[in-house]
Amino acid sequence: MDHKFDFTALRDYYIYPEDFPDFSKDTPAPVFWVDNDNVTAEIIDYTWRQGNGILVWRNATRGRHEEMMSLDWVRENFDMEKYYEGQGDLENYFFWNDTDWNKAYQYPALGPHSPIKMQDFVDNTLDGEHLPYYLGFNLKLLAENLNLRKIFMSWFDEIVAPAAGEDDYFSSKVGKKMFGVVNYFHEFSFMYYGNENYAPMHNGIADDSFIQVSNTKRWVFIHTRYFPYLQIIFRDFAAMMMIDFPEVPHVVVDVGPGDFMYFPPAWCHAVVNLEDTWGMGIGIRDSRKTMKQMVSKVLFGSSIEADVGHSFNQWFQFLKAKLTGYDPSSNMKRRSAVEVIFQQYTMDEFQVEQLHKHTHDMNNKYAHVFDENIERGVDYGNGRKFKGKPFSKDNFPVQTTEGANQRLREYGERLTLDAESLKEFVEDRNAKREAEGWKYEL
Repeated sequence: MDHKFDFTALRDYYIYPEDFPDFSKDTPAPVFWVDNDNVTAEIIDYTWRQGNGILVWRNATRGRHEEMMSLDWVRENFDMEKYYEGQGDLENYFFWNDTDWNKAYQYPALGPHSPIKMQDFVDNTLDGEHLPYYLGFNLKLLAENLNLRKIFMSWFDEIVAPAAGEDDYFSSKVGKKMFGVVNYFHEFSFMYYGNENYAPMHNGIADDSFIQVSNTKRWVFIHTRYFPYLQIIFRDFAAMMMIDFPEVPHVVVDVGPGDFMYFPPAWCHAVVNLEDTWGMGIGIRDSRKTMKQMVSKVLFGSSIEADVGHSFNQWFQFLKAKLTGYDPSSNMKRRSAVEVIFQQYTMDEFQVEQLHKHTHDMNNKYAHVFDENIERGVDYGNGRKFKGKPFSKDNFPVQTTEGANQRLREYGERLTLDAESLKEFVEDRNAKREAEGWKYEL
């Protein structure tokens, strides 16, 4: 954590692509695709309980998600008066951080319209004009809509029961503390429209159980054994960002409506949305099971090739954070996690070039993996249209560093507010901005 957000700090120690070993001889990362006819308790145990690989279970909800795919159902079942954090300023999802194209990179836009009222979000983003706003990685949506939390937890319970050894694995402890400020589980939700937004390559300390309700997400994974080749930096003690090199093996899986997916702790991943429709997904990160898996791998090793080092690394970072006085409660109290991926990174020219290629891959939905006619890292004009044109070095919205810092300061003020205080914060801020001539109404 000594060099947070600085990709250049350790560049003298990085391994560059020309010196990469031959990865083609590596044992492929384990991935299991199953459905309701061939899923077994052994597969669930090997993946979800032991953390040895990815599990994609088609139609794990057995069709019960289908009624949720209607926006009428959303309006009837969510509290439309709540306010939530998200990404986007109702005009763009991303800004470039600098007017110099050779030094520029994208980061999420947090505009004057953030946070947003659920009613406005449903009527104007999921429906209506589809204004750019991504209610993504939201940490409070289920906690403030308890009827929906109960439904989703029951689905997760049913899915993992054959390996969990109990019928209410999630329901019995959701919302409860394991110790201190650490919950047994951390719930997160995604609601959005279309396929323009994405999450660049990153990771988190915990494993991930996920149900897609509407739209389809394409997940691009890199196994933790490749950490030494990704020029990794820490965002905080529990999450990292990295450079995506095509020479490193990737695993690509599509997760559609009704599907369940699991991936193990710390796996690097990038995510794109594929369909021009509204989307929703619900996930859980399991603190208890993640810690058990990491302890087991450190003490007893792993049957999976090169699957132990990241656990040593993460325990070291956790201990270091404790000894240096880092307060993890700031992470636990957040209403949304989107702010951790748009800091002002320090990169050299080579790294910015790689990030540009990664951005193009995200905009192209990683189509080069499936279509030999699509080249990796090439701009095919698939980025979000801005004033009728795709982003380019001559045409992109710009936000100054000071402007970004101002938004960061304001954003930090409201991260831990409860729903009622957040609503008051927004109303007070909007009144001040209206007096100053801001235009903030939808």
